[in-house]
Amino acid sequence: MNKNNKNFYDKILSKKNQTNNTNKKIKTNNTDNKIKKKEIKKNNNNNNNSINNLNKHFSFLENSNNNNNQFNEVQDSEIRMNNNPNISFDFSRFSSPEELEIEFKDKIPELLKNIGIKGCGSNLQQAIRLFDSRDVGAVYEYTFDDSHNIIKTSTDVKTLDAEVEQQYDINDDEDCLELIHLLLPETVADYIIENIPNRQISEIIKDKGKDPYVLFIDGGYQTIEYFDIEEMVDFVFDQCDEFTPNNRAGISGSLHRISKIDNRDQKIIGLTTRIGRHIGNISSPLHDIIYTMHTNDIQKSLLVLGGPSKGKTTLLRDIARVLSTDLNKRVIIVDTSGDITGCGDIAHSSIGRARRLPVYSKKDQSRVILEAVQNHNPQVIIVDEIGSRADVESIEYVISMGITLIGSAHGTCVASLLKNKNLNKLVGGIKETLISDFAAKQRENKKKFQLERKNSSLFDVVVEIKNYQDYIVYKNAQNTVDEILLKIEPIVERRVKKQEKHFLQTFYDDRTFEL
Repeated sequence: MNKNNKNFYDKILSKKNQTNNTNKKIKTNNTDNKIKKKEIKKNNNNNNNSINNLNKHFSFLENSNNNNNQFNEVQDSEIRMNNNPNISFDFSRFSSPEELEIEFKDKIPELLKNIGIKGCGSNLQQAIRLFDSRDVGAVYEYTFDDSHNIIKTSTDVKTLDAEVEQQYDINDDEDCLELIHLLLPETVADYIIENIPNRQISEIIKDKGKDPYVLFIDGGYQTIEYFDIEEMVDFVFDQCDEFTPNNRAGISGSLHRISKIDNRDQKIIGLTTRIGRHIGNISSPLHDIIYTMHTNDIQKSLLVLGGPSKGKTTLLRDIARVLSTDLNKRVIIVDTSGDITGCGDIAHSSIGRARRLPVYSKKDQSRVILEAVQNHNPQVIIVDEIGSRADVESIEYVISMGITLIGSAHGTCVASLLKNKNLNKLVGGIKETLISDFAAKQRENKKKFQLERKNSSLFDVVVEIKNYQDYIVYKNAQNTVDEILLKIEPIVERRVKKQEKHFLQTFYDDRTFEL
């Protein structure tokens, strides 16, 4: 065979081999594509199964056009959101947020997004928010079982009336009538009893050179017969205990109080006589919280917020009675102003078996809080009007010792408390954190700093007082602060006692603030 023929056959063989190799590659690619298609189909099936499992808890609704409220409809077992009116979430098979979190694990943020609810924090925090949203908008009557869990007794309530009737203890009012003779000269006391309804009296005020007058609970007033300031002062010194350094005196065993105004020469030129009343069983709407605050396994703390004369002290007094008498807890009351137990040497009977530590100067309150722990072995400490950083530091120490603390502070809501630099540590405090450029661009204000909770909240539950027996309950103070700082409306409960019945409504708290 000549060279030309050999080269020709070599070329043919080379092309044949190339063709065979190409065919093998095509065959291999086809096989790989078939395997990939099977894998994709398998993944799709898995995704469909996952979606089907998720849809077991969703129902898709049609013809839902009601846009007047955030929630189109609220039922016992499901919620329907206006943000996504075609989706409802079924809660009937879950009895707690923990069960919901275990069931869905990492799908909780997806659930929140799908049904139009904003959430933040861990999966459990978001599960709590999702679980709490089941009753938003609903109003119902409730009572308590033997374990003091809430039981719905009626869901026919359409609205929650803001007006709450004051329930007074009749026996204590009779006590008021008797003790008013010990507070005022006989002629003045007789005139007031005969001409003014005693249950409406809040304070009796007398300034030198002016006619005395009576202030009523509703804010009105009425001038009474003239009496001389010197006569009144002499009467007070005869009947009451000595004035304390904060210019207050009282009658032992009562809640009545007399406060004085001195001139530059330390002579009395004005007197304010306050008629103290105890409103019995005012804490009953909160019994599910109070009865589970201090057990063998749980030590929770409660903060009461409210403005002046809203009933913070009255609520603390009744909580002291429930914990000390009904639950047999060792309760110590750190009473700086004498408002909880009375200003006299004998405490008022309304605090039950609780004991008190008088504090004669506000600056000593933090010291006496620590003294209560060191000397009296309490299970519960009650403090009225927390106001300074020293108080907060003492409270932090008490709670770290495993002691339940119940306190009150001035404020309208949790958001307002965060603005108070002295007290915001009670609910965790605030800090600024630097965020990335990408995260800053996603924000409305484009700022690279955002506010976050600095520490764990000292108090577990916060109760805001709107009026006597009308409360706003933040059941998880820590989650509430996180949501507020992220501009998310926290879910809260409004609880009202009216005519011996309890009513509850869950809603989104839309009160905002700027720091």
